[in-house]
Amino acid sequence: MRINFVLPQNGDEPVGGYKVVYQYANYLVDKGHEVHIYFVLLPNGKAFIYFVSLLRRLILSVFKPRSRSITWYNLSSKIRCHFNVIPSKIKCLSSGKTIATFWKTAFLVENSHLLQKNKFYLIQDYEIFAGSEDDVNASWHLPLNKIVIAKWLNKKISAMGEKAEYIPNFVDLKTWYPVPKLSTIPTVSMLWHENPRKGSLIGLDVLIELKKSVPNLKAILFGTPKRPDILPTWIQYYQNASEKILRECVYSQSDVYMMTSDFEGWGLTAMEAMAVGSAVVSTENGGIDEFTVDGLTVRKVPVRDRDSMKKETSDLLLNPVVRKQQINQARTLIENFSLVKSGSHLEKALSSEAEKF
Repeated sequence: MRINFVLPQNGDEPVGGYKVVYQYANYLVDKGHEVHIYFVLLPNGKAFIYFVSLLRRLILSVFKPRSRSITWYNLSSKIRCHFNVIPSKIKCLSSGKTIATFWKTAFLVENSHLLQKNKFYLIQDYEIFAGSEDDVNASWHLPLNKIVIAKWLNKKISAMGEKAEYIPNFVDLKTWYPVPKLSTIPTVSMLWHENPRKGSLIGLDVLIELKKSVPNLKAILFGTPKRPDILPTWIQYYQNASEKILRECVYSQSDVYMMTSDFEGWGLTAMEAMAVGSAVVSTENGGIDEFTVDGLTVRKVPVRDRDSMKKETSDLLLNPVVRKQQINQARTLIENFSLVKSGSHLEKALSSEAEKF
């Protein structure tokens, strides 16, 4: 079976939604399928503005070698990657199960020459942070075979009168496994992201306040930007961290992982941290509910509530027995979310008749 994933342009930096696609692609190609990934230039505007925007993106792509390679993830060499693809190329596709992965790519897949039963839409979030609510909603109403990664997305799309197949995200336990912590210094880790909805500045405030009550506190942050100038010197930072670095130098060396976002489609980093051995304190961001039980496998706090985040993080740092219990319970629970299980489900969904959706 030929399978085409359609993603926005490649920036060669760690992004959760891209990682999910890459993991599925590796799984499917290992199953003997012919897998293609199309990285599409997505211009803005209409008519003349659209043409100018597309031309600009094409010219810029020539001077961005990173847009033509993937160095941060170990993608199988058997997968065929197509970089800096113009939108009309997607329209010309005539074979293969083709999966849109972003609201703009959904319109491209819908307008392609493919049979309707071969058009799919993997919905990983309610992407109003990258488009208008009207545009995102319109993409959800397209007659594509829709797949959602989370129950809250399934509930939302059902409320709009649409049907979707629920295939949960997963954690690859061959990559994310417990690694011994090498130091007894209390340590907290966190994702650094420039998008305000990720709440990184709030998390930084919490860490600075925690340092006052836990003087020997160590913090480890990771993200795609260069090290921010506002980070204190006692905070360690990894840019574009590989999975090995995240496993062995970040999650495993942290007693607590803080997830500070306003909302999440899923919350992959929290799941990875749990698998490796960090206790997680998270905001009530929606996605975290998909694979946790509050008070048992995670400590949840209201969004943007600095005091509650500090209190729960401090409590776990100062109570190693309680922290260990939470870590063990979390690891047991997330073992139910495997790449093999979700990959097999996706494979069957792509092979099934469209009427199922």
